[in-house]
Amino acid sequence: MSQRPAGVRPYPMVTCAVCEDLLDGRGPEVTEVRGRQELIFCSPACQQRFQASPSRYLAALPRAN
Repeated sequence: MSQRPAGVRPYPMVTCAVCEDLLDGRGPEVTEVRGRQELIFCSPACQQRFQASPSRYLAALPRAN
């Protein structure tokens, strides 16, 4: 995984932001920053699903301090 830009909150879960599959590093994980929040998806397909309805998935994220 690449370095997170300064001021970006780390992804707060161990599962995909969309399908909730475990992020175990064996698949083609995709990282995106939306606002100041890092997001991690298990695949490009989940990233596309997120991009179609970001508010739905962002609302489900736990709030990290």
